[in-house]
Amino acid sequence: AFKRQIVADAFASRGLTPEIGEVVPIAPGTRRRVVLTARRGREGVYLGFHALRGEEIVAIKTCAIASPAIVRALPGLRALAAPLVSLRKEVRLTVTAAENGLDVAIDAARRDVDAAARAALVAAASAARVLRVTLGGEPVVTLGEPIIDVDGIKIPLPPGGFLQAAVESEAILQAQVAQALTKAKRVADLFSGLGTFSLPLARRAQVTAVEAD
Repeated sequence: AFKRQIVADAFASRGLTPEIGEVVPIAPGTRRRVVLTARRGREGVYLGFHALRGEEIVAIKTCAIASPAIVRALPGLRALAAPLVSLRKEVRLTVTAAENGLDVAIDAARRDVDAAARAALVAAASAARVLRVTLGGEPVVTLGEPIIDVDGIKIPLPPGGFLQAAVESEAILQAQVAQALTKAKRVADLFSGLGTFSLPLARRAQVTAVEAD
């Protein structure tokens, strides 16, 4: 109800009162994309999420909403971040569970990775079964190309590329869009991303997909 009310309030603030459907829940443990933060502390490297309205990092050993593949990799992801964090600088890891392994995009101020740090990254990535590690958008470890499935089409995942949080929620959204556009012969997808909606719709309509990134 809280999530639904956020949408209703956004429309109401513009004087709009459209019909808003009910929220469709999905199971826990299915989120395939999480953003973690790492920082070095007195007891080593902390990996987790920021505390509410604070800068403190709450270290986690599990996560109720993340996919099992991501949860299993948490110790390895902490080791992966270790060569890049300091007492003052934190790093952010966008972790995506692709079909064939994990993709980790690290947003860090430090990008000049020396030979020792690179070796540590490779070892940590291999141990955590991470296919690719990018640092500031540049690949530093590539053990394989992460692949995702969009309506039966296998697509290489760009580093840190946006995906719907869960496969099930993506399928629900695709079905709703398809139902709304049943009679459409031409479709413009003006925020197409990887083709989450464009590719399924292109099976039965002429689609123009536009993406600024």
